[in-house]
Amino acid sequence: MTFHLPTSGVRERFEKSQKHLLSGIDLAVVVARNQLEDFGNWLGADRVIYIPHGINTDQFCPGEPLPSRECVRLITVGDHLRDWNAIDKIIDRCRALKLAVQFDIVARKHRLSTSANYTNVHFHSGISEDELIQLYRKADALLVPVTDATANNAALEALGCGTPVISTMVGGIPDYVDKTCGWLFEKSEVDRIVKLIGDICNEQEIALSRRSAARSKALDFSWKRVAAKMRIVYEAVANGRSPASAADELRPLQKNLWVDSGSGSRPNV
Repeated sequence: MTFHLPTSGVRERFEKSQKHLLSGIDLAVVVARNQLEDFGNWLGADRVIYIPHGINTDQFCPGEPLPSRECVRLITVGDHLRDWNAIDKIIDRCRALKLAVQFDIVARKHRLSTSANYTNVHFHSGISEDELIQLYRKADALLVPVTDATANNAALEALGCGTPVISTMVGGIPDYVDKTCGWLFEKSEVDRIVKLIGDICNEQEIALSRRSAARSKALDFSWKRVAAKMRIVYEAVANGRSPASAADELRPLQKNLWVDSGSGSRPNV
């Protein structure tokens, strides 16, 4: 079983209402390291393994180099656990400072952002995957502050397109975004993000310099690599072995993958 919800979202089930479900789970794959401890407590550390979420790096890939332009473009994608309060404050602050920045918001519901009617905000809904990819490619950065997270599809998609990520140091986000390919801020941070956007407006090379690293980071999470890891773990469990027994086989596939040993340490395997 693969778990994408933060542990707070399944705690009630596994600790109170449906504790019996735990006895039927042979393997729990979590997509963020911060899930390991809780799932290890519920299932036993030997039945829990972290394998990162994946992205189709053939489909989500860079386009032509960005042209020099007067306006910085930022894209915000998705609805789930997005920090709309922070996003709206960031947009408002950028408007007040008269920063030359355009925001593309891709979400299912216009009302999620109170800023969606501003002239420098373009709202997109129901667009095709190809259209989404074009927006990623044209953006200087993905702006995706969150209230919580495990893996984040938007972050992976942006990285695949070579677009650096501005997000929140919470949940599983640091497993996918680091200082080489983006910027992480404290939860509900606004001022420092606005300052970063202003700096990018003054010197677009700040964002451009992270595009190559963004693509390289995405390749660590390509579906081919993730599928290879999953196959190894599934075969171990199918043959009556614990997920931890597959650690040696997983070592060559990704240096930062680990199995929770219950010790609280995070060794490389």
